[in-house]
Amino acid sequence: MSSPSEKAELLLYIATSGAAVSAALVEERSIENELKQIPIYFVSEALSGSKLLYSEMKKMAYAVVMASRKLRYYFHSHKIKVPTSFPLQDIFENKEASGRIGKWATKLVEHTIDFVPKIAIKSQILAEFIADWTPAMPSQESPKLESIW
Repeated sequence: MSSPSEKAELLLYIATSGAAVSAALVEERSIENELKQIPIYFVSEALSGSKLLYSEMKKMAYAVVMASRKLRYYFHSHKIKVPTSFPLQDIFENKEASGRIGKWATKLVEHTIDFVPKIAIKSQILAEFIADWTPAMPSQESPKLESIW
């Protein structure tokens, strides 16, 4: 059990694949003078339709938005740090942003989210694993099994 004097941080590692976005929420705390990352929650979403056409940057931004929706309690209750090598903070703070990015930025403004440079990849592998193994949504154009037989 952690003592009140221990400082714990929540980090959100995000990852994308061609057809999915995922996020791993971890708690980083000092245990016996060693910094440990403890997984709290994993979320992912298979992309379909126009979301499949998003650029890598837009998919990363969408991963943060998706995680904020699914993990609302954590986002409302804690300051979240997002380690990333993408300039997501610049995108969300752009006053000229319109369309989807503008809407996403409006939704995220109610949370305390810091985008920090990614220097260590400790739990990043968890988010990447989830993104890689999230099954793709079946295409609407695929024929039904009954029609084949």
